[in-house]
Amino acid sequence: TASFPDPPDHEEIVHWTLLALETPKNILLLGGGAPGELNEILKHPVKRVDTLEIDPELLKFIRPHLDSKDQDALSDPRVHVHHADGRAFLKRSKDLYDAIILNLPEPSRAETNRFYTQEFFEEAKEHLTPGGILGLSIPSSENYYSPQTMIFNRSIFQSLRSVFPDPFVLPGDPLILLSSDRSLPIAAYELATRYNERNLKNVRMVPSYFPIKLDPERIRFCRELLESGTAIPKNRDLDPVSYFYLWQAWLLKYQSPSFFLEVIAALGLLFYGLKSAVKKKLLFMERPTRAIFVFGFSSIVYEILLILAFQAQHGFVYHELGILFGAFMTGLATGSWSGGRQSKKASEFSADRALFRLSLVQLLFGVLLDLRVDLHARK
Repeated sequence: TASFPDPPDHEEIVHWTLLALETPKNILLLGGGAPGELNEILKHPVKRVDTLEIDPELLKFIRPHLDSKDQDALSDPRVHVHHADGRAFLKRSKDLYDAIILNLPEPSRAETNRFYTQEFFEEAKEHLTPGGILGLSIPSSENYYSPQTMIFNRSIFQSLRSVFPDPFVLPGDPLILLSSDRSLPIAAYELATRYNERNLKNVRMVPSYFPIKLDPERIRFCRELLESGTAIPKNRDLDPVSYFYLWQAWLLKYQSPSFFLEVIAALGLLFYGLKSAVKKKLLFMERPTRAIFVFGFSSIVYEILLILAFQAQHGFVYHELGILFGAFMTGLATGSWSGGRQSKKASEFSADRALFRLSLVQLLFGVLLDLRVDLHARK
């Protein structure tokens, strides 16, 4: 999706990043910038801009509706549009950039969370020139930070700081984080000088705005909150804690008081249903029924985990769902065929042994998944 025109929104992340650089030349824009970001980047004396938009149809759809300046930006010879996943592009590219600008939605799903993890920050750092800057923004608050919002912000900040020694914090909503392999002494007068030298004409990002945003006390207060408190787990590809923290913050912001009544009612109905099931002995099923329930439930759980892990690693899943479901159904059919070979006259002992073997296979698969995640987290 794209909303345009919205100059103030497009200006923030682009100009804070590029004004912090003395000579920005090669820029990588992750997430596409046709609705405005490309035009803002080209206001600076850049030589090359690589921009990524994974869906070519989206660009075809919105291009006729763009402002003439944005259409000209797409046709600028300095701009190179790549239709590829950002993580995959970085893995195969050997280019170095003076700035990598993250222009993506918040990490509210597995696809976008991959760009706010420690692994991504490490990949981005490898593609930055000495002194190059990674610029990104995340949902936050202007003044009051709720506990859930601060936990989410801290999870991203601490993941970023594990790769970059001293991220520069620009408080507000969104919270802007600028990271480099060295400290960034960003001063309002220096940015204003570069603004005038580059003859920029902006709506929000003007010299009079710089001292307000760079208020030392506000920055200090925000940074202390991000660095204090109990340790928060780093956001990882296979341990996407920020995914969970962001949804906590959103639920607190938008849920109505009736939500808690609905939860209480649902728990009451669940308790009543379990009580009725025990009375009618519905929970004490025959062995085959119990086996189908346990193996079916665990298989569905494993399938969901594998789909999420696949998307976290590759950035897409919809085109490959057929393969994933096909593999699942193949395993299901193989297991059914193997079970069907058991003689109808098999003894109860043989049936128990077959169920025990199947249980071991399910348990082993779950342990292997857990070990894979644990080893990935220890790297």
